[in-house]
Amino acid sequence: MSQSSGKQIVIDACVASSCSSGEIFNPQPDHSGIHCRNCLMAIADGNHIAVFSPELAKEWDNHASRFARHWRAEMLLTDKVLLNVEVESFSILLDRALAVLTTEKESLTKDFHLIQSALASGQLIVSIESRFPQIVSVASMAVPEFTLLYYANPAVEGEVCIQWIKDGAEKDVSRRIDAWAEKHRGRN
Repeated sequence: MSQSSGKQIVIDACVASSCSSGEIFNPQPDHSGIHCRNCLMAIADGNHIAVFSPELAKEWDNHASRFARHWRAEMLLTDKVLLNVEVESFSILLDRALAVLTTEKESLTKDFHLIQSALASGQLIVSIESRFPQIVSVASMAVPEFTLLYYANPAVEGEVCIQWIKDGAEKDVSRRIDAWAEKHRGRN
């Protein structure tokens, strides 16, 4: 895959903080750390571009695991990072989104920079937040622009998420954030 065919992907800092180093044996059945690590590796191997708004870059600085910090440094060296993506033009969408939510307003506000970054770039979000897609789906009733977003969760989907990235991270209708939320409702 050529670099020009890679997709622009917003990667939530929770993925970066959950990455396993691969050096520690984990006898637990939860492999989310390994899936997060393999997800980042698939993004790099697929010549995808990691998108960072200033707020997301700061979150990565504060929370990324050692593996994720090294990964981001390698991505920077190989020009596979879009830094300081301009997100302010999407700020006006937050009030409309909050108006339809009865709960979860704080959660949406906290992660709104992910939405802004995705709308300003390739419209793809990778996160392990389990409630985020449901919240965005509800908010999309007032903000139809949110249905332009596509979502993947390596902790919930495991190898399916990683294979999707390896296959080119295409904007399949089942990945649209509202469809993803409906399919995975109640799953962590």
